[in-house]
Amino acid sequence: MIVGCGRQAAALVYDFCRWGRDLFETMVLADRDPAQIKKLTSRVTAALKQDGLRPSRFIAKKVNAAKPAELRRLIKGSRMVISASHYAINPLVAKAAVSAGVNFADLGGYLESSLEIQKL
Repeated sequence: MIVGCGRQAAALVYDFCRWGRDLFETMVLADRDPAQIKKLTSRVTAALKQDGLRPSRFIAKKVNAAKPAELRRLIKGSRMVISASHYAINPLVAKAAVSAGVNFADLGGYLESSLEIQKL
């Protein structure tokens, strides 16, 4: 699962689909803006087709990462969650992942957020 579907997420999703498709069957893409998810899937699908690869299977989910219970419900059952959200959101996603017992990673970007996450 990828939380946050901006430009950095598009690169991340593309790389997973291009080089790591044996790691997942379906990728859940979560963002507060469904239009952003659609934009990401369109860009990644077009790039994969251009490379002669079939598109991966995506599931789009709207989520408000500032609502911990909503985020936990969404994350529960995932094998891994990667936060490609704004750095201020990363600790919220990390807490939800830890409480759901799911592996977590983020793209970094702000020392204070990273230190808060390391305490988990």
